[in-house]
Amino acid sequence: MDADEERPTKRHRQIEVVAPARIRCRHILLKHRDMKLRQPMDPVRRRPVERSREEAEAMLRGFLSEVLGDANRFPLLARKHSECTSCLKGGDQAGDLGWLARSNGTVRSTAASGSTTGRSAATGSNSSSAMAKEVEEVAFQLAVGELSDIVMSEA
Repeated sequence: MDADEERPTKRHRQIEVVAPARIRCRHILLKHRDMKLRQPMDPVRRRPVERSREEAEAMLRGFLSEVLGDANRFPLLARKHSECTSCLKGGDQAGDLGWLARSNGTVRSTAASGSTTGRSAATGSNSSSAMAKEVEEVAFQLAVGELSDIVMSEA
């Protein structure tokens, strides 16, 4: 090879980021009276939800600030305030939705064992057996241990 000739450059490896097939996440769910439901109910405390959307958002912002300051506060806040039956789980599992898998654009809960990935979302929506599309999009983009901002949905 001549000094004037350039050496061939190395090919850069292209790293393909693949979204995980399953995640485990937890959340704090707050409903508000402005939802499309006739009268939203808190299934945990068995009473109608009276707060406005703005009040729910302000509460969730406060919870998010607390958890950003001390991640160990999450299960305590979920147990005390969440309007999802997942808040009834014991210990650090309060608010845990379990393992979730993507399937044809929807997320479904799966029974599996393993460690919690620590993905967390504060959600202002109605609870259902399938995760709301808005929550799914955020949850599957989070890194392990990362917290999302508030996610609003009507599901």
